Amino acid sequence: MLKVWWYGQPLVEPAEPCEPIYAPALDRVVACGLCGGAITGPYAAERDPRVVGIMGFQLPVKVLDTETDFADQISEEFSDFILTLYLKKLFSPAAWRNFFGGKSEYRLIWKTATRRLGRLLGKKDSPAPKAVEIPKGMNRNFLRAYDAVERRLAMLWIYSEQERARYDFESDFEQTCLAGRQRPYEKVVIPESNHEFAPDAAQATLQATMVDWLGRHYGARAGGEGSAE
Repeated sequence: MLKVWWYGQPLVEPAEPCEPIYAPALDRVVACGLCGGAITGPYAAERDPRVVGIMGFQLPVKVLDTETDFADQISEEFSDFILTLYLKKLFSPAAWRNFFGGKSEYRLIWKTATRRLGRLLGKKDSPAPKAVEIPKGMNRNFLRAYDAVERRLAMLWIYSEQERARYDFESDFEQTCLAGRQRPYEKVVIPESNHEFAPDAAQATLQATMVDWLGRHYGARAGGEGSAE
């Protein structure tokens, strides 16, 4: 039987055995989880050969520094994306009420706008790290676990269009850490969706993506013989 095992809690420092080890009756497990729970999938696969696949939603590959302002830790690509969202709200009365009512993230707005303006005026950001260097803030436990399991199991990473972690995954993990390497996983970006994969149309796309991937890799269907629980 194929079991889809949901991890609801993050495991940043994997020191204890992961949950599938405590379920001896299982023979095949697809580990999945949202955000911090998605990180646990590679950790479980690294130590338990019964984990044959990973579905990770909004996987965060970097560890944010709680003592540093969030606006100073986002990538250039995500900064531009955030600025685009704010610009679309220029003619929204509700957005202006939030702005003057103290409900807006003023530092984030200022930071994204000034970074973009600086590039337009020819001011360059700090030099980017060389491709051989691990970007600052990368979760090295995740990098180790990924290297250990990438060749033996199927992986599906799903992100929403508006998710900050997607930009870290694409710019720091894919373009830097995996530079020159094959990418033996699938990645899907759900358009016009947020961290919780809202609205309903995004939920439907998400479900269809999961069912399709499980069917192609494991022959699993929703209900009936060969289904995944």
